[in-house]
Amino acid sequence: MSAEDRVLTLIRDQGGPQTTQMVAAQLHLSRSVTSHYLNRLADQGLLVKNDERPVQWRLATNETAEQQTDGFRQFVGATGSLRDIIDQCTAAVHYPPNGLNILITGDSGVGKSFLAQQIYEYAQANKVIEADAPYIVLNCADYANNPELLSSILFGYVRGAYTGAETDHDGLLAQADGGYLFLDEVHRLSSENQEKLFTFMDTSRFFRMGENQQSRHATVRLIFATTEDPEQVMLGTFRRRIAVTVHLPNFSARPVDERLTLLTALFHQEAKVLQRPVVVTGAVLSILVHCRHQGNIGYLKNWIRRGCASGFKDQAKQPVIRLTAHDFGLTGQKTLDNWTDITIEPTAAVQQQTTDTLDQAWQHFTTAVAGMKAPADWEYQSLMTQLQTMVPSVPAWEAAHPLHGPHAYWFHSILQQQFGLAVDATLESLLFALYRRRMVLPAAQRADWGAAIRHHYPRAAHVAAAFYQHLEALTPASQESLQACLTLLLHDYVDETIQLKGMMIAHGERTATSIQAVV
Repeated sequence: MSAEDRVLTLIRDQGGPQTTQMVAAQLHLSRSVTSHYLNRLADQGLLVKNDERPVQWRLATNETAEQQTDGFRQFVGATGSLRDIIDQCTAAVHYPPNGLNILITGDSGVGKSFLAQQIYEYAQANKVIEADAPYIVLNCADYANNPELLSSILFGYVRGAYTGAETDHDGLLAQADGGYLFLDEVHRLSSENQEKLFTFMDTSRFFRMGENQQSRHATVRLIFATTEDPEQVMLGTFRRRIAVTVHLPNFSARPVDERLTLLTALFHQEAKVLQRPVVVTGAVLSILVHCRHQGNIGYLKNWIRRGCASGFKDQAKQPVIRLTAHDFGLTGQKTLDNWTDITIEPTAAVQQQTTDTLDQAWQHFTTAVAGMKAPADWEYQSLMTQLQTMVPSVPAWEAAHPLHGPHAYWFHSILQQQFGLAVDATLESLLFALYRRRMVLPAAQRADWGAAIRHHYPRAAHVAAAFYQHLEALTPASQESLQACLTLLLHDYVDETIQLKGMMIAHGERTATSIQAVV
């Protein structure tokens, strides 16, 4: 490849924004030459740059993708674990001339209906369909035992088509013309109705029941949803007409920060109903966030509503409703990781924090890392100092975040108790802020620089690995990046030169653990 193509390929492979220095270091080019190619690619419309310092470059298509996900702001995970799913859905919406059909799979209560609604609203917001375009929902399970009735509802019927059909009647396909038709539990469609529907998907034409001569036309975008395996319950000819299939994971399979955001949103709905603040105790959060019920978010919504009803009954005259394990029937259950209480205000929506000086400091750090191939000891020390200087940039509100409780708990339990390290508590606040923000090093640095760090400081790396094994990963890339950073920060606390090796075996969580920490 030419140097210009190499620059473009690198930025495409990295995914996130890159500074000129980061690109130059990874491609072994001078900064001036790299800047020249970056500006040429921007002139061609292939790259865009921001107005910050240092300037960061990204693919022009990434800019479009960010604008697309704006239409899914209410869909938790749209910019996180479900980003690929949202990208597929937005691509299906924009595909000419009338979009692509979408099948959403997943267990009950994972948010299939909500995603379908968000797809429709996104199409409206982006003027792909008219502002008043219809959105019609049909649950096929409601008519699974009467396929002829379901056929008449979908396709319509003419007078005399069956006993009781006294007038012509348009079906849902005609009513959804120009908009979206969402068919939930689509696996309950009979084979005959699947055949009729895939004929419509091919031709945009259909016959009403009792009508054999004159077909009718409608432009309808179709979204389907099922809890079953499509391979087992849908005709192959029907499945092949659906170009995009996405799968929504269970609640327990989502990253812990997304699970927490979902719970917060559900509690916020109830706080608005009760019209007063709601305090959710850490014990309740700890159990709910690790819920593995097959009903998923739908089950949690009802559970939270029952818990809020119980708390309101006992505290109806209180200015703040405090929800405890008793309100949710959780008395006696073991709680986890020292979760902290949260307060949900009924009038204040959950706010996402904007970019601040810590984000900028991290970008400077990644630039410094990108410029090092085989660092000397003084360069490792320089990077460690650069990480330490980020501590004052950590905003005070980070400590109030519910995820901080588990992070601080494991930091104390693993680093300070298990390994007996007197690590400065301010470093925990920094590590948590980087963890919550899912900070990540570019792929090349995670592999090469991370391996060099582990080789240079093997004992510190062992301690860092033990800590992050207990902490739930938000993304694998972020966890890998932060493990390398913690290894670097532990250099001042772990003596890598001690030759003595031994094994200690002790039992118990109090005396034995204390002995272990002393040793």
